[in-house]
Amino acid sequence: MSQSCVVRIFDTLVWAVVLCTLAFASDQKSPTKLSDLPTEAQWGVSAALASDMPEYRVRVTHDGYEVENPRQKLNARFGSAGLEVQAEGVHFGMSVHGYGYGETLAPVRHSRPSAGVNRIEYQRGAFTEWYLNGPLGLEQGFTIRERPGKNPTRQPLTVAIALTGDTQAVADEDRRGLRLTRSNVDTAFHYAGLTAQDANGKQLHASLAVKVAGTLLLEVDDSSAQYPVTIDPTIQNFTLTASNGANSDDFGTSVAIDGNTIVVGAPRSANRLIGEAYVFVKSGSSWKNMTQTATLTASDGAEGNYFGAAVAIGGNTVVVGSPAATVNGNFAQGETYVFVRPSKGWTNMTETAILLASDGGPECTFGSGVGISGGTVVVGAPGSGNTGLPGSAYIFVQPPGGWVNATEAAELTASNGVDDGELGFSVSIISDTVLVGAVSQDGDVGSAYVFVEPSGGWINMTETAELTASDGQEGAGFGASVSLNGNTAVVGAPGEGRGAVYVFVEPANGWSSMTETAELEVAGGNEVGISVAIVEQAVVVGAPFSNPVHQGAAYVFLKPTGGWKTTSKPNLILSIPFTYGFDNFGTGVAVSGKTAIVGAYTAPTSPPCNPSCKAGPGEAFVFVEQ
Repeated sequence: MSQSCVVRIFDTLVWAVVLCTLAFASDQKSPTKLSDLPTEAQWGVSAALASDMPEYRVRVTHDGYEVENPRQKLNARFGSAGLEVQAEGVHFGMSVHGYGYGETLAPVRHSRPSAGVNRIEYQRGAFTEWYLNGPLGLEQGFTIRERPGKNPTRQPLTVAIALTGDTQAVADEDRRGLRLTRSNVDTAFHYAGLTAQDANGKQLHASLAVKVAGTLLLEVDDSSAQYPVTIDPTIQNFTLTASNGANSDDFGTSVAIDGNTIVVGAPRSANRLIGEAYVFVKSGSSWKNMTQTATLTASDGAEGNYFGAAVAIGGNTVVVGSPAATVNGNFAQGETYVFVRPSKGWTNMTETAILLASDGGPECTFGSGVGISGGTVVVGAPGSGNTGLPGSAYIFVQPPGGWVNATEAAELTASNGVDDGELGFSVSIISDTVLVGAVSQDGDVGSAYVFVEPSGGWINMTETAELTASDGQEGAGFGASVSLNGNTAVVGAPGEGRGAVYVFVEPANGWSSMTETAELEVAGGNEVGISVAIVEQAVVVGAPFSNPVHQGAAYVFLKPTGGWKTTSKPNLILSIPFTYGFDNFGTGVAVSGKTAIVGAYTAPTSPPCNPSCKAGPGEAFVFVEQ
């Protein structure tokens, strides 16, 4: 039996990923771009392509070998002592010096490497270290051909790696990631969090640790494992695209997920801003790179309606907002559409029902935010523009016979609502509780309002509680995004300097007006909180304008053991490894269980990209925690 651990280094000055997995070889013909392939296949194809590309080939030096990686702008040298990487002034080295169980490690002796076309190997008995150079970066692997001895005290399987260079190694708080930083560079290298599984697919506990003298330990509990063991990153990433995608469709503006079904809005697709929404259904036990299972359209779709600006899903029902739709001659009054899955599964279709506001008027933008829980739908109508309305949210309850064209069962308003307050800019619903953002309330500071369903059912009402930021200021945009889960509400404020997200935990006696329980920030972030989503133990935050060229990012904050606490350190950063910039990754985020979906509404752009480059059709990315 053999075991393999793979470390991948790329985009060195920005970030790098550590991935440990079984070696993969592919004989598939390369598609238009590597990112079209599943993540696991991309590296095999990268190495195969590079074998025919002179710029990635191994060169002989006086003391070993070296490779250049023009795409990642790095140089790697291989001597008897190990690997050294140079990337635009940043230096990093690593050398394996032992493996085994716990502190009983068999030493790995120095040896001169051997080389192929774009492959380097160190042969050390049962332990082989190898490297492959390709467009995606430099891939490093360790192959252990047999179990490293007996383990009577059940210590973790450990690979010890000496770290050298002008960077400082710091393990993430959860010991599932590692950062190598330098004082004048934000992040020189970043290793993504690890998981592990055995030959039967059983998940094993895996962690990283940094010991004294710059030693990195990869530790895996293999006490009940069947070899070979695979150590993988916590996150796997899959790409969703539209089969009819065209530049500037804005695919990924809005996203939603429930169980094995994802919905993605593309409000500028279908020619001249008519808009479409796309349904993706999980294939078997795993997501994969795919185009849509079904396309949802409006039967009365028209130019400029912006159908797909907001989407939501609950069970077999999808809700799609079309906030710019003209209704009875009223420009941008807005409509919302309900789609119920047919008995044989999702297929291309028009709506089951159309929802309207009974008091709708010009520029109410009904459908700017939508949410669904059980048989209840909430629709936001921020009412901005020339009307000067404070905004509203509307409740629709599914009739006993199923969804039909209808007006609201109840209208939700703010007791202190002001003209142009934009109540309804964002909405969320869970069970009998609705959360509504009013992004321009209180002099553009913003507020969010909680509405709890009365015992007799929904009625026209004002809020149960108002949520505000203790440090709120004009232009903060508090309420631009909202999300509910159980007794916890999350509100984004992307205009608060670099942006922030606020967490509110319901008091024991029920919701009442309050300021935040905790504030989540990101050092160096830009407009953090444009999108938010929450599950029981995690908050996912979108920041599509982060990074110098709007590559964008999404940040994952895990709930601490003692409850939510103010922090500026996300537990995990989600991003796109292959990008030319201006992808706006993080425009929309959604989460269900251990699966997150992140929209990038202008990806993929074409190089060279600058502020005048042409926007791509957009993509959505699925990240699955193993």
